[in-house]
Amino acid sequence: MAAEDVHRCIGYFPSYEEAVASVKANQGEMHECRYNYAVIEEIPSGVWQRTIEENWFYWNGEHRSWFGCTKPSQYKTSCNVTGFSMG
Repeated sequence: MAAEDVHRCIGYFPSYEEAVASVKANQGEMHECRYNYAVIEEIPSGVWQRTIEENWFYWNGEHRSWFGCTKPSQYKTSCNVTGFSMG
């Protein structure tokens, strides 16, 4: 399976600002030399909830940092990228 096809929820944050700071800092080495995209999803609590808002980031190896981007085309039809996670 290609790295782009791996969906993995690695964190939960009480605020959008904390989530963005974590991505920008590559906290926990979330790039792991294999993940090209990161997404922050706002999902309400409950069971079988749908994403309210998504914010996408891509890994720029030259700058060794995450930068905001539009949703990649391979994920245009998917919802809840982390939809199989339960916390």
